[in-house]
This record gives sequence, C-alpha cells and structure tokens, in this order.
Amino acid sequence: MRNLRRKLKSESGASIVIALIFFLLCLTVGAVVLTAASANAGRVKRIEGEQQAYFAVRSAAELLRDEIEGVSFDALYEKQVGGENAPGRLAQPHYTLKGMDAEQLPSLFTLIGDDAKNVFQARYEGVSAEERSAIWTVAAPDMPRVTVKYQMDETYGMTLALDTEDTHPYHSPMALTFAPILRQTDEERTVSWTTTSQGTDEAGNPVTETIHHEMTVRHSAVTASWTAGEIRKGRADDAEA
Repeated sequence: MRNLRRKLKSESGASIVIALIFFLLCLTVGAVVLTAASANAGRVKRIEGEQQAYFAVRSAAELLRDEIEGVSFDALYEKQVGGENAPGRLAQPHYTLKGMDAEQLPSLFTLIGDDAKNVFQARYEGVSAEERSAIWTVAAPDMPRVTVKYQMDETYGMTLALDTEDTHPYHSPMALTFAPILRQTDEERTVSWTTTSQGTDEAGNPVTETIHHEMTVRHSAVTASWTAGEIRKGRADDAEA
C-alpha cells in the first residue's frame, strides 16, 4: 500500500511531459514562422518581377514616344479630271516622312512612311488598302524583352501595344497612342497655258497664232503630324475604349 501511494505522488515523469509540450509548441511556432517567411519571400519576388516588367515596358514606350513625337508626313497627288490632255503639267506625286532619325530605328521609319503612304493612296489614288500592322521586340540589357504590336488606322492614327513577351511570368501591358494633326486639301483646280503656232496669212505674210489651253486637275495633299504621344496602362483595346 505504501509503495502504491509513493508511486502516485511521484513527479519523476512530469518533466518529460513538460518538455514534450514545450517541444511541440516550439515546433508549431517554427513552422508558422517558416511558412510566413516563405510566403513573404514569394511575395517579394513577385513584386520585384512585376516592377521589373513595368519599368521595362514603360522604358520601351517612352523610347518609342520620344522617337515618334515631331514626325510628319507630306503627300501630294494630282490627277486630270477634265479639259485637254497635258500630263507634263501635273505635279509629280511625292511622299515624304520627316523628323525621325532613320538610322536610329530604320524599321520603324520605313514602317510609318510606307503605312502613311498607303493610307493616302487608298483614299486619293484608288490604291487598295493594305493591313497596316507589325510586331517586333525591344530588348535592353538585364531587362525583360518587350513585344511591340504596331498599327496605323485609316485616319493616320497610330497605336503601339507593349508588354513583356508571352513567356515572361510577369506582365505590365501599356498602350502608346498618337492622334495626328492633319492638314488636308482635296479640290479641283484649273490649269491654263498658251502655245504659239507659226503660219502665214492669205497674202503669204508670216503670222504667229496664240492658242489658249485649259485642263481641270484634282489636287490632293496631306500633311500628317504626330506631336504628342500618350502612354496608358492597360491593353490597347482598353485605351481605345
């Protein structure tokens, strides 16, 4: 009986129980801390990736905006619509793109010039309109590659949609838009000129005859200027809406 009472009152195993409880508590706290640290590290990595994507796309948009701002396109075309035929008296067609360094971005220079010419010809010269769009990539050291989707509409308005490449885990789409300032002339003009003819009268005397000529010409001219580009966050479709 005394041995039983002594065993019941003994505290020799209590320290083991307390140690186990303390160990489980530490284990639980450690797991919570590790989980929180892991989640925070993932969040920091995501934020850094998103910021890098934003700065890459924004830098590309600003580069293109600075290159395009101040560019202008001039076009002239004349067509005879009446009167006497005199092709040599029509102004020669011309199409000129100015204000951009052709050596800096030669593909963009060619693209804008060709597209603006096609818009003009489709409206005034009866040339079939072509799809005016292109896709290319802008790359900078230690930055994500940026894809640029370019398009010019029938009013000479330009839209450039920018974002990191599809394979990049983080995206920051932006749209760079240009609304052109237009000066347009489309009118009929009368072109007059004279010629002389040498001959003789009935008495055989020399006579100079002056002949007056006229023809009607349709004179078409356009100047399109892109002076202010606007950068917006979001996709190009959202910017247009």
